[in-house]
Amino acid sequence: MAVSAEGLCTWGFNNYGQLGHGDHSSLIQPKVVEALRGKEILMVSAGCGHAMVLTREGLYTWGNGGRGQLGHGNIDDLAVPKVVFALQGKQIVDISAGGFHSMALTNEGLFTWGCGTPLCLGHGDCKDQFEPKVVTSLLG
Repeated sequence: MAVSAEGLCTWGFNNYGQLGHGDHSSLIQPKVVEALRGKEILMVSAGCGHAMVLTREGLYTWGNGGRGQLGHGNIDDLAVPKVVFALQGKQIVDISAGGFHSMALTNEGLFTWGCGTPLCLGHGDCKDQFEPKVVTSLLG
């Protein structure tokens, strides 16, 4: 992924729709993600088959959702960016896409979701989380 004057550009392997163009066609050259055209891109992060982009409108995720790492309450794959509604209204200051999990640091704490094994979400268990959940042990 790269941010250009036109917007977010993606290219490469696309087996889960992780390029965000609405299909599963791999690309050998950068192409603008139309769903994000015109949005101010603040941060980007790519995981193993999924992507995250923070804009002024919110956090968008897409691609492989098989362990809940997209944060939309299910395990569906998405070929176009979709807002993570569970984080709407929160001030997000950093994001990170892991192999099969995702994180967002907000003014209310660290939220993690996706694959819970091996203990990578910080919730004290190995359960997958399909929506962002605050890591309570880090709260003051």
